[in-house]
Amino acid sequence: MRSSQGNNLDCIVQNLASQPIQVISELHDGVGNTVNSVTFAVPAGQVRTLASTITQVFGAYCTFHFEAPPEQVRGFETREDLGGSNTRLLVAATPTVSSAGCCGDCDADGTVTINEIITAVNFALTTCPMTP
Repeated sequence: MRSSQGNNLDCIVQNLASQPIQVISELHDGVGNTVNSVTFAVPAGQVRTLASTITQVFGAYCTFHFEAPPEQVRGFETREDLGGSNTRLLVAATPTVSSAGCCGDCDADGTVTINEIITAVNFALTTCPMTP
């Protein structure tokens, strides 16, 4: 969800795991600049508001970064009219998995197994052009 009218936004995290999970929550403006950033260990089973704004920010959106299975953390945004009226909208974040730290991790569980290595090699052997 992006705010097009400069509304107040809150980035909210729900931890569904049985242990605390450290989450980095960032609120960005419409051109990608970080307006607010909060790092917090969200307790097991708890919901916390992390990054937020009470100033007019156009095109604002939240991002959440954490190292845990994606099904253990839920991210939400709430939007209020500028000035703090009642919440008008609650939107769930769209999960995306970053593989930047673990190439070959086909199931995005944070590890690369022998089966995943075999899959990667077989893929490379069948899709790479043969050289004479």
